[in-house]
This record gives sequence, structure tokens and C-alpha cells, in this order.
Amino acid sequence: MATTTAPFDAIRGKCLDAAWVANVSATLGVTPSARDPKTGRLLYPWLRSALQKARFKINDPRQALPTAFQPSCMNSGDLLNGVGERVFVAGGAQASPGTFQGTITLEWNGWPTHSLTSSTMAILLQEVLGYDVTFFQTGSALHATQRMSAEATGQCTPTHINAEIWAASKLQVLSIYANETSVNSNGYVGQAGWFTLTANLNEALKGPSATQGTFQRAYSADFWHEFTRSHDLVNFFSIAKANMPLVAMPRVCPNGTMGCQNGCSKTYACTVAEQNNQTCMVVAMMDPLYDPGFLQASIANNNIPAYFCFSGYDGMQNAVVDAMTRNSTITFYHCEPDLFHLQYQGHLTRIALPRSTPKVVATATGGFGENGYGNPTTNPINVDFPQENLKLYFANVLNSDTFLVDFLNKFQIAQIDINGLLAALVQLSGNPAVTNAPFTAACNWVKANYGKWKSWVDPLPLCTLKAHMQYTMTGCNDSSRMITFLWSLPDPTNASLPYQCDGGTTSLPPPLSTSRSCDWLNSNVDQWTPWLHSKPLCDGTFYNYSVAACGASATRAVGFFWLLPQLANPLLSVECTGGVVLPSNTTVQCDYVPTNSSAYGAMTGLAIVVLLLLVCSTSLVVIFRDRPVIKRAQWPLLVCMICGGICICIYVLLGAGAPSSGLCAARPVTIIFGYTLIFGSLLVKGLRVYWVFKNKSLKKVTVSLWKIAKLLLIMLCVDAVILLAWMVADFPAPTTETTTATEFIGKVDHVSCHSSSFIFSALLIFWKAIITFGGVYVSFLIRDAGSDFQESVWIFASSCVVLLVAL
Repeated sequence: MATTTAPFDAIRGKCLDAAWVANVSATLGVTPSARDPKTGRLLYPWLRSALQKARFKINDPRQALPTAFQPSCMNSGDLLNGVGERVFVAGGAQASPGTFQGTITLEWNGWPTHSLTSSTMAILLQEVLGYDVTFFQTGSALHATQRMSAEATGQCTPTHINAEIWAASKLQVLSIYANETSVNSNGYVGQAGWFTLTANLNEALKGPSATQGTFQRAYSADFWHEFTRSHDLVNFFSIAKANMPLVAMPRVCPNGTMGCQNGCSKTYACTVAEQNNQTCMVVAMMDPLYDPGFLQASIANNNIPAYFCFSGYDGMQNAVVDAMTRNSTITFYHCEPDLFHLQYQGHLTRIALPRSTPKVVATATGGFGENGYGNPTTNPINVDFPQENLKLYFANVLNSDTFLVDFLNKFQIAQIDINGLLAALVQLSGNPAVTNAPFTAACNWVKANYGKWKSWVDPLPLCTLKAHMQYTMTGCNDSSRMITFLWSLPDPTNASLPYQCDGGTTSLPPPLSTSRSCDWLNSNVDQWTPWLHSKPLCDGTFYNYSVAACGASATRAVGFFWLLPQLANPLLSVECTGGVVLPSNTTVQCDYVPTNSSAYGAMTGLAIVVLLLLVCSTSLVVIFRDRPVIKRAQWPLLVCMICGGICICIYVLLGAGAPSSGLCAARPVTIIFGYTLIFGSLLVKGLRVYWVFKNKSLKKVTVSLWKIAKLLLIMLCVDAVILLAWMVADFPAPTTETTTATEFIGKVDHVSCHSSSFIFSALLIFWKAIITFGGVYVSFLIRDAGSDFQESVWIFASSCVVLLVAL
């Protein structure tokens, strides 16, 4: 089925238009866009067309509950009119209630003054302050504070404001949840009461000459005591004269509600009268929840035999108009101010009950018929309604929004204004072109009273970066970041202007280019926001340096640069000014000998020459191995020593260049095996001579070459085991360590072959010391064995080789 915009939604944002702004501006002789030169605030911030988009949202956790405004949780007849509500074209029934999350929900009780005041408040909230407004239609304000609380109906129908509550007769019920609500006067007074027709009053004053009743004397039908002195007035207003289908509607007051049967309840005095074959008068009532039990208890406790018949607000008024038309009699409950009293001004008269006193009014229980139909009531009220300042209630959940609460605390509709609104409603009600008379009357009042309501609305806060702007960062993975700004909520009519603030920082800052990281920027907003207005002093955080790789000169160049240099002058920074100057470039020593350095070239040449000499020496030893001198020197061991020297030369060749896994493994292997081959050969050679020539038993001793070779192999195996364990358990991998530089303020990285523990190096050193000192000791023991068997020369030569390598 086809749907259309609902009546409540159709008027949203339709009151304050450009024509109104132009008219008020011309009348006051002001310019709406004028600003205060000191703060930048608009001088007339509320002199603008209606806001078409919500400026603020309400943070109410109750609105997020799954039960909120669910039909299954609402009372029959209650209705939510949300933002975007739709109704069916045929019949006008609600098709969709719209949304309510984040909106202010006003209670809508339906009687004229309530509708006018609520409409006035809704226009100001929606079109001036900038809150989306939804309405909750319900018949009574009796449980308003409960709906504004976080308990019971507050979880089903969470409302925020009721602009008009007649609180005097409901205090005991309203006070149950008073700690979750705030209350103010809404500006005007009201008084409920017991009324009759002025024509009925005049007829009773005629006494015996009356034509519509039988009176023994003249009666003042506007005074309660006259109803107790005789039965004449009771007979005059007898229920028998009432148009009961109009006066009593059982659906309005179902059986068992407030003592009702068939739409009516009655006093105990009526029960007694009927037992004595006397009649009872009728009092036409609206709804059982309107000032519940107050008038019924007051009439009952003053011993007046009466029926109280309920037909709703409109139904009761229709019954009164019907009595006027038929020139019949009726008494009824009503309240002032109200449209009905203006429409029938001069035709209605209040019936005075005993004078109201606050002490008695405070005892009202809000009940009637609690003991059953026609039985005495426990509600002690026996006085007239008090004149009361009508109340504006709002939920304390709004207190966190000071802008809104300040408005609610200042909101006041004066008595003359509510009377004027009612008079306007009378005129508009007869105009078929007006589809929503309460809204139109309220809109006209708002347009005509800019001078009154503008003081109710506080100025918007001054705009600040932290509270009203958002920023986005780009380049988080690049060398620099760019921060751009936008309003958290821009004005829908002009995106360059803010929507939730006024004055202060009224324009968006230009984009900010910075070298700071995104994490730093997010964590230090208060530190960098002043940079939008003035650049910070330059310090060490605004420049950086780079340390180049090791060069041919065995040094590393250190170059300093601004993180964001100026294109025209790289010695100056874009993001800072003054402060420190950019440091001069410098150098640091390398951690290793570069392969392209002259020193390495010289060492490599020397090592190759020595290597070639050693190879030649090996060849000569093998060729002349049968010569006595070489033979006595144990030429195989001489070859082993030369091989050790070759390993040492290889170590020299591998000693330059940046550490790598291969070099870190090869360097200790070559030096360890080379050292053992040299000094291990010397040791076993000496042992062989010692065993032969130092034989004290003078027996023939044969020490084969294989025997001493096995000793040398054992030494090499020990080396191999230690080296293998080292490489497996704690490989000396290339490791980079960053330390504080001594040449400049900063840090530099050092690369070296590093193991986590010194244990393997210590073992190898200890083992080499054993071999070395063992060889020296054996050479000392054979010092007298003859010059052909002395190893001192070889030990000296080997030490020279080791020294050369160390250099």
C-alpha cells in the first residue's frame, strides 16, 4: 500500500524560513551574519532559517534497549512518532514509526495547552537548537516520571520531556521516580475544577419560578454546599437527564478501573440515596488518569450523591455541547486554561468546592473506587483543586548536555502567551486550510517572539581544534606526514563553516606537513596543535643523519639533513625555525678493513707472497726430503707446519670485508687449524726427539712417524670437536649493535661476528695455550739433544708468523 509522510514529520523544520529572518532583521535593523570582533561569534546566532539537519544527538542508553518502543511493550493507544515516520495514504494509519535513537522524545498528551506548549518547545529544539524531536503520544502524564526513569516503563517507552504536567493531584505517583527527573515551572498556572453551564446556574437561581426544574427556593448551583442541603439540585442534574451514550463510554473506563461499571463510578452517598429511592446527579469526566480520583473523592467526601461517567477528552466536551444544544443540564470536570473555555466563553461556570489547602492536597492518593463500585473511598481529599504552577519535567539523563538543560531551565510560556496561543488556536481551528493548528499557532508565536525566546538559548561553544575538528593523516608509511583538517560536523548549507560551535577558530587550519610519526601525532595532539599558528624552535628531533657504508679510506661518512628541508635552501627546515643549526658532516671509523682499502691491498699482496713462498717451501721440502738435514727435521711435520702457515695466510685474506655467515665461520676455522698445525707439529716433533734421546734406560726406542702423526690428528680432532660444537650451539653470526657515537651526538651501528657466550672462545684459547706451552716445554727438555734436533728456531719462526697475522 502507498505511504506518505506522517503529519508530525511533515512539519519538521518548516517554521522559521528565510522570509522570517529577513523580516526580523529589517525590523531590528541588524545583519544576521555580523560577528563579534573579539570572539568571532555571531551577534545574532539564532536569527537564521530552521536547521534542517540535527546539530546534536542525545546519548541515552535506554534508546539502545531491545524493548524500546516495541509495540509489544507499549500500552494500547500509545504511539511513537519518530523521525521519518510514514503513514498509509488510505486511512492514515501508521506504516512505519520512524527512528528515535539520538532524538529528544517529547510526551504528547493531546489537550490544547499541552499541544501548544509541546509544539513551541519542539520548534525551538528542532529548528533553533538543533535536536531531532520525536513525539510519544499517550493519554496521561500520571506515569511521566516512570517513563523518564531507567526502570519499568522507562525501558519500554523512554521519554525525555513533558512540557505540561498538572502535578498537584499526581505528586504521590510522580514522586516515586523523582530522583531520576528534574522539574521546573513551565511559566503559566492552571486549575482543574468542577463546572456547569451558566444557563443551568441561572435556571437554579430562579427558584420556584424555574421552568426546567423543581426548586423549593433559589439555589446557587456554583457552590458545593447547595448540593448537600436538599435534593433539588441533585434532581436538577439527575443522571436521568444525561445523554448517556455520550457521557459514559465503557472503553474509556473499563469495569474495575477506578470503581467503574459500564463507564461510570459513583459515590457512597449515591448508593445510599438509591437505596432510599432517590436519584443521583451526573458528573461528566474525561479520562480516569486525568487528576485521578481527585474530583471523585472531593465530591464523595462532601456527601454529594453523584455518578462519574467517563467519555474521554473529546467525548466529554461533546456531551457538554450536546447539553447546551438540548438546553439540558450537566456538570463536568475540566481545567483552565483550555481551548474549550475560550470557544464557549461566558457559557461555563465553575462550581466551588471547599477551599483548597496544601496540607489536604498533599494527602491525595490518586485513587477512587478502591473498595468497589459505590463504596466509600480511602482517598481523603475533600477540597477544591488548587491553582498550581504547571510543571515541565525532564529526564536527568539529559543533564550531561548543559546546552540543552540550560534551555529547558529557561523555557517559560507566560500566562498571557498561553492565553494568546489558545486564542490563536480558536481562530485556526475553523480554517480548513490549516492542517496542523497547534503547530501553526506555535510557529506564529515563535516568529513573533524572537525577543523572548532568544535569551533561552545559550551561545554555542567557541570552536576549538580538539573539540570540533577532525584531522586525517596521510603518508604514515612515507618519510613525511600530511595532516588535513575538517569540521567534525560541518554546516549542511556551507561545509566550510562549523555546525556545533561558533566563534573561536572559525576557519579550518591549512594542511600541516610534518616529519613526526603517526603514532606520535596521535599521542601528542596538545603538543603539535600550537604549530598550526607558529613553527616550533628547531631541535635535534627535526633533523636526522645517515651513516654510509665503509669506504676505501676505512671510514664511514656521517651526513646530517633536515627531515623536511626547504627546497630552495636544504640547510633550513620547513617545519621549524630558529633553535639549533644543522650539524656539520663528519666521519667514523669502520668496524672492519674494507676489501677496497689500500691497507687491505698491501696485506693481501704480502699474504700472497708469503703464501707462494710457503707453497714453494713445501715443494722444496718434498723434493729434498732425503737430505739429512730435512730428514732429521722430520719432513712430514715440516709440511704440516707449512700447511699451517698456508692456513694463516688464508685467514689474512679472509680477514677483510663486512662480516657474513661464511666469513664468520671460515675465520676461526682457518686460524685454529693453522695454529694447531704449526705449534702442534712443533710439539709432536719435540716429543719424538725427547722419547728417543732422553731414554734413561738406554734401550733401543723406536718412535714411528705414524705415532706422532696420531698425536697431531688428536689435537686437530679436539679443535674440530670444539669448532663443531661452537658452530652448532652458538654460531658466531654477523651481529649489528647500535651504540652511542663518540664523534657526534647520535648513535652508530657496529657489525661483528658475535656469539652469545665466550665459553667456546675460552676453550679454544685454553687449548691453544696447552699446545703452545707444551711445545715450549718440550723444546726446553731437548735443548741438549744437538743442533739438528733443536726446535727453538722453528718456534721463533712460527711465533713471527702468528705475530704477523695478529698485526
